[in-house]
Amino acid sequence: TLRVNWADVAGETRYEVERCLMMGRACTFEALAPNVAAGSTSYDDVVSVAGTYAYRVRACNASGCSDWSST
Repeated sequence: TLRVNWADVAGETRYEVERCLMMGRACTFEALAPNVAAGSTSYDDVVSVAGTYAYRVRACNASGCSDWSST
């Protein structure tokens, strides 16, 4: 299990978390958790294969979503 952590953002109604799939040297992100509850500061991802994983997170509210975090 891998834990992704972030700082809580004021005014969010949900968070989105994506995981990077390495395709050669390029990273293709896939939606992992598109509706993490407001006030959350982490997400646990259970992976079945050992390896290197990268994640990104963004906060969303009625006005839209922020830019993605750094991986």
